Amino acid sequence: MIDTGFDGFVHLPSVLASEFKSRLWGEADVTLSNGQIVRQRLFLLEFPFDGQLQTVRASFGPGHEVLIGTQLLASYRLEINFVARAVLLEKVATS
Repeated sequence: MIDTGFDGFVHLPSVLASEFKSRLWGEADVTLSNGQIVRQRLFLLEFPFDGQLQTVRASFGPGHEVLIGTQLLASYRLEINFVARAVLLEKVATS
């Protein structure tokens, strides 16, 4: 799930924590969609994205969805066509 209001890298379901070799990065206050602020532990890990492993900061929590934030998409163009019900994500060439 892409969350344009989430400026972090990724949020993963807790059940996936054992699937990643991670190390504690620190803690941060995170604002949830309901406006609640919670303190979460952040981890550094290798996350598969667009055919490559990316070193990212990640948090783990309840739920079953992977949440991808805007920091992971910083080199990409995201286009959402609501009429066609289509999403386009493409890497932008940098000079």
